[in-house]
Amino acid sequence: MKNISAYFPVIMMIAIISSSSEIARAQFTYINPLPGSKYHNRETTLAIKNGSLIDESTVQKRGWIEINGSSSGAHQWSARLSDDGKTIIVKPEILFDFSETVSVNIHSTLKKKSGEKIQGKTFLFQIRDKITPEEIQNDKKAALAAYLEEMGYSSSQQNNRDLVDDSVPAYTISTNNNAAAGQIFYGNQFDFDPSNTNCFTTIIENDGSVVYAKDMGINGRDFKINFNGYLTYFEFTSNYWMVMDSNYNIIDSFAAGNGYFYGTNAHDVSMYPDGHIFLLIDDKQTMDLTQYGGKPDASVTTVIIQELDANKDVVWEWSGWDYFEIDDADSHLSITGYVVDYVHANAVSRDDDGNVLLSSRSLCELTKINHETGEFIWRMGGENNQFTFVNDNIPEHFSFQHDLRRIDNGNITLFNNGNYLPVQRSSAKEYELDEANLIATLVWYYEHPDINGVPVYGPAMGSTQRLPNGNTIISWGATSMLMERPNMTEVNVEKDITWEMTFDEYGQKAYRVHKYIWNPCAPVNSATVEVKVSAVSAKVDWQPVKDAVSYEIRYRKVGVLEWKRKNTTNTSKNIINLTANKSYQYQIRTYCANGYVSDWTPKEIFNTLPARFISAESSIISGLEIYPNPVNGIFTLSFVLNQEQQAVISIYDIAGKLLLTREQSFSTGEQQWKTDISSFPSGYYFVELITSIEKQTLRMVKQ
Repeated sequence: MKNISAYFPVIMMIAIISSSSEIARAQFTYINPLPGSKYHNRETTLAIKNGSLIDESTVQKRGWIEINGSSSGAHQWSARLSDDGKTIIVKPEILFDFSETVSVNIHSTLKKKSGEKIQGKTFLFQIRDKITPEEIQNDKKAALAAYLEEMGYSSSQQNNRDLVDDSVPAYTISTNNNAAAGQIFYGNQFDFDPSNTNCFTTIIENDGSVVYAKDMGINGRDFKINFNGYLTYFEFTSNYWMVMDSNYNIIDSFAAGNGYFYGTNAHDVSMYPDGHIFLLIDDKQTMDLTQYGGKPDASVTTVIIQELDANKDVVWEWSGWDYFEIDDADSHLSITGYVVDYVHANAVSRDDDGNVLLSSRSLCELTKINHETGEFIWRMGGENNQFTFVNDNIPEHFSFQHDLRRIDNGNITLFNNGNYLPVQRSSAKEYELDEANLIATLVWYYEHPDINGVPVYGPAMGSTQRLPNGNTIISWGATSMLMERPNMTEVNVEKDITWEMTFDEYGQKAYRVHKYIWNPCAPVNSATVEVKVSAVSAKVDWQPVKDAVSYEIRYRKVGVLEWKRKNTTNTSKNIINLTANKSYQYQIRTYCANGYVSDWTPKEIFNTLPARFISAESSIISGLEIYPNPVNGIFTLSFVLNQEQQAVISIYDIAGKLLLTREQSFSTGEQQWKTDISSFPSGYYFVELITSIEKQTLRMVKQ
């Protein structure tokens, strides 16, 4: 932050920038921690991106980077290339010390895949001070203040009635007239329970019948089907985002990295089919805000965005300390108190072009961030608005908004809470953006008709979702303190109400509402799919899906309309009779024991090898397959040999330890080799087949 006194002298900062930053911009499009930045945790890792594909062998060599703490000294490290082939993740082996300056020297030894050397860079960053007992108390005050700002009141102050036993909160469907197909997903919260332990993750049909409901205690925030097809919600008791399959089994969990675990923000998370995750973090620092008329020891909160790759490593991090100013906050938000939550981020997602969209409630701002550099692409709304608004229904445009989303037609939607407007009224809004000329044109909005002469207004929470048939479903957020207000409304393009729900119990609300055509059969996780190709075949492997009875894979040459299809009960499939040196699209879907069929995985491409690599000795083994897989006891290794061979079959555990090996002669043709692994513990194993000139390996799951 430019207006807060830095840990580094100004002269040092100027020297860093002038000596290396311009040079590095040409060589490194992205570095985290940002050179010259501060407030980093002791556990921080480094992420470095050149923008080109990197030669992985140069990443694994020792000595290409030096990391030194001003008090902790030299740090040993490990490094890996992330799945994009461009981002290098560096993990120091020991923690940094509080309050120290870390220097990083990248030598000019890394190479692009093209063979071109990457020019080195030297930079500094600062580790945060140790948190004092007084700061811990201030953080507690900040958490309460954030709750009051989000909710508008304290639940403990509103406890003026007896609590009911935990049960699915009753509701009334007042309208169900040509509503969009699908089921409604939400998590309720009860304002009259000081401990907020009556939260249910819930799925209902349009007619109100319950598909699923589970008492989550205080957990279950932002219950939805994420972009990767899995159910997600936030668990306050563990500070983790939880991931469930279509059978409601928890299959994964994650939280913020780089030491920000306790700051993991419960507002939003976006998970994608490539295994990458975008999440929000609340980071608090004690700061002197007297230059703003504030306190010398204010507890200040900003946002940090992290992108995790499929290994849960931080591959991209963006800090509000580096880009937002304290006085960027909306003028209605005080920055003179002991607690200042000047950003209050509540939505994050990867935009269609790969950049990052952020909604910040306290800034009244929508922000687009360059994923390659971290710089602002544009800022819409708030004190730093860059857009010209056309055809808007109110001159203030939106205020203290939630739920920024890019929709299929290229426009954006949001939920305008409407705080501090001349008429406090909430609305769903859709803008068409001319991002080149920074023009935002309102193309659709919805305000609920007044009820008994009073506008429908949710001062906090809320969401807007455009549905496939063009309808829009809206959560009105914290309308729970106002009687006879709807909690959720679905409307068509003409703004007719097609579906509406109100909780029967005074004090109930839903943070967000989502509607999906629910398909309770989990898709194959595309991040686990592996393809091994030859000139005329491809072997596709994936991890098993719970309760799957079979899988279907379809494939076609790129540019061909018709798909070819194969079915299997295993978690792998050989595709044969392909054409050499061609590109093929493929997708996989699951058939489940409950009779449902999953969605297809996203379209992916593999390329067969050129025909010139085929020789009489290059394809002795074909059709290698294990069944059943997963296996309980006896399994069969099936393969075809095009000539008589002395072969070795070996089984290794996941750590590479040899558990079994057999050598024998095989005749030409189809082979069926069986063995019993009943005594093996459950887990992953590798089965290796070696002939005189080649080796092939398959993965096997022992149940």
